[in-house]
Amino acid sequence: MLSSKKKIVEYTRRGWWGSSTLYELFHRNARSTPDRIAVVDPPNKREIMDAAPVSVTYSDFDRLIAQFSLALASMGIKRRDVLVVQLPNTLELVATLLAGARIGAVLSPLPMPYGAHELAHVVSMIKPKAIITVGRYKKRAFAGAALDLARHSDFVDHVLCPSSGDLTDLLDGSQWTFASAKSADPDQRATFARASANDVFSICWTSGTEATPKAVPRTHNHWIALGKCLVENVGIGQAETLLNPFPMVNAAGIGSLLVPWLLTGGKLVQHHPFDQSTFIEQVQRERVNYTVAAPAVLNSLLKDSGPEAKAHLATLRRIGCGAAPLSPWMVTEFERTFAIPVINILGSNEGILLVSNAKEVPDPAVRARVFPRFGVKEIEWESRTSRWMETKLVDPSSGKEITSVGVPGEIVIKGPMVFDGYFGNAELSNKVFDDAGFFHTGDLLEITNIDGRPTGYKFVGRLKEIIIRGGVNISPEEIEELIIGHPKVKEVAVIGYPDEVLGERSCAVVVPVPDQDIDLDEINAFLSARQIARYKLPERLHLVDRLPRNALGKVVRRRISLPEEVS
Repeated sequence: MLSSKKKIVEYTRRGWWGSSTLYELFHRNARSTPDRIAVVDPPNKREIMDAAPVSVTYSDFDRLIAQFSLALASMGIKRRDVLVVQLPNTLELVATLLAGARIGAVLSPLPMPYGAHELAHVVSMIKPKAIITVGRYKKRAFAGAALDLARHSDFVDHVLCPSSGDLTDLLDGSQWTFASAKSADPDQRATFARASANDVFSICWTSGTEATPKAVPRTHNHWIALGKCLVENVGIGQAETLLNPFPMVNAAGIGSLLVPWLLTGGKLVQHHPFDQSTFIEQVQRERVNYTVAAPAVLNSLLKDSGPEAKAHLATLRRIGCGAAPLSPWMVTEFERTFAIPVINILGSNEGILLVSNAKEVPDPAVRARVFPRFGVKEIEWESRTSRWMETKLVDPSSGKEITSVGVPGEIVIKGPMVFDGYFGNAELSNKVFDDAGFFHTGDLLEITNIDGRPTGYKFVGRLKEIIIRGGVNISPEEIEELIIGHPKVKEVAVIGYPDEVLGERSCAVVVPVPDQDIDLDEINAFLSARQIARYKLPERLHLVDRLPRNALGKVVRRRISLPEEVS
């Protein structure tokens, strides 16, 4: 329980935190709509883990979760024990998260690309009682490595794996293979203490775009507050169908889809790994109402999809997008082509959450860069949850608050969705929280006008990724958002490189559309036509087949290496 007693009392009194755990939200839905379909497996499940895809009702899924949680308890796993989970986006992953929530365990979900090296680092840092993983995934063995790690550990007692089988096997528990690293007590009673909503539910890992991933603990109440903000500001209705294409290992998968699904009691459709044709097929077949996607996916849908894609996406009422800055061109063209509003979401594992929707920011080109200034006392919004947070901009050097339009500053935030500190890193935790309790996000924004009033936050970039050319700041994201509108560009990242005179200059690293040639003059002519400042024009171009991404699909600029000579 990391949250202070003072914070728990205050947030509970205000109605921002409650007493329900994530499992109790699910169980409530199972009691009220037992025969509704709860979870649908990805159609390619057999290809990734040798098991047939299934769909399951709320009542059957609740029975499965109860049986699995009793099995965990019988193995001696109890409240506040840590479980490392490495499973693809399948029914088993959802069952594991909720079974863990039922007994009050702490879940640490890992992306599937993590290998033995990353797994060993996580295990040594958080000392789990058990590792839950697959026997194999896409022909790569997982359970053997986990079992070997457990046998050489003083604290990992069990390795659990789901094995192949049909729905009947799954429901009676025989689909789970309990490969114990150490013997369980046969007389252990399958009982457990009730979890608290202020217990830590998860330890997720930052994406590592800046440095080594950091461990982020979040309680049930942290997640539920975040989910309620998303449900209200995205506009997710009761009993809607949600499609989850993000790994359910951090805020994108858990906060944006798992928790909203628990809060609204609809159908959760799982997708893994991302495949555009399968994604479109699932939207059509399952009649999906809401999903989230990275900017690269929406760009690809615009540039690669045929004319039939509009009909296939017809049931979507809106689509959330985040994880990277959005291009005004993309947001505008997506809405024009598919008649689906794109909602801009700025979120993080630590808990920052700004949502720009079509109601508050109707112009799609503006919405791509601008968020309503939620959490500012002088500005009123219809959104009830916008008043749950406090936000402001501060000068990164002096720490003074910025109140003028057009001056970049770091956004800081506090509220019921913000975490309490990094696990095992008190020094860093002290650095990112100020004396007033505001979390320093590392995101640079500036105050801007919406309809003539200074009610917006405009995204500028990450504090550590700004390119400083001759003492003038250049936002890589700003240039990327423009370049991606070029019809010959499929993906782009703008990075800085050293210069003896100016300190840094900028280089555009571009993945061209297949069978297209592009040069630096063509890109800069395209940018100049949009009347940007000349100092922002890239001074080099480097063409690549792909951009380096981390396990969660985010572009990692620091991993891009430039040859000595590029055009």
